[in-house]
Amino acid sequence: MTEKRRQCLESLKLKTECNVVLITKDNVMEWEVKGYPYHPAYPYLSAVHRADYLRCYFMRHYGGGYADIKTQTGSWLSMFELLESSNDLWAIGYKEINPGGIAHIDDNELYRSMQTVYDKMIGNCSYICKKNTPFVIDWYKRVKEILDEKYDQLKTYPAPHPRAMNQEDPRYALRWSEICGSVFHPIIFKYLSRVSTQLPSPIFHDYM
Repeated sequence: MTEKRRQCLESLKLKTECNVVLITKDNVMEWEVKGYPYHPAYPYLSAVHRADYLRCYFMRHYGGGYADIKTQTGSWLSMFELLESSNDLWAIGYKEINPGGIAHIDDNELYRSMQTVYDKMIGNCSYICKKNTPFVIDWYKRVKEILDEKYDQLKTYPAPHPRAMNQEDPRYALRWSEICGSVFHPIIFKYLSRVSTQLPSPIFHDYM
């Protein structure tokens, strides 16, 4: 981890005021839920796509908060309290900053519809979710379907480096946002009335 990443991680601990657990290759298996193993494609994914998969798996089975290692700007405590106390909310995140933040999908009509309400959509760098809601169930189901479909190709040609993507190497099966934003945003759009955009936004630059 670079020094800048270490500073971002420290910011995550201090600013959110939450108990932060860093998931690494050394402890990831400790979090596998009995009876719900990680997808068999997991070992063949790039580091980026492993993170994309795990955030979805964790929100599905554990709920709680997820964050990329970026500088944070405020406490999350009141947001956890809000989510716990509400029967209507299933997720709380930060507001997408512009229409370009919406991950591209092949369905152009749906993509344009999501862009028109970008300020009601939450981004996928940090959020808090309740487990076992239709939102996280649908999200994980779709990610699993994609990995099922591409498992053989991933096994034949695993990610050649941590940031691999199909756009640069067609032998690798997954596009950059294929199991992250391209799934996450349509699911958010489907359950828009069940999400809140009140989470403090992270800082999106100078984090590497």
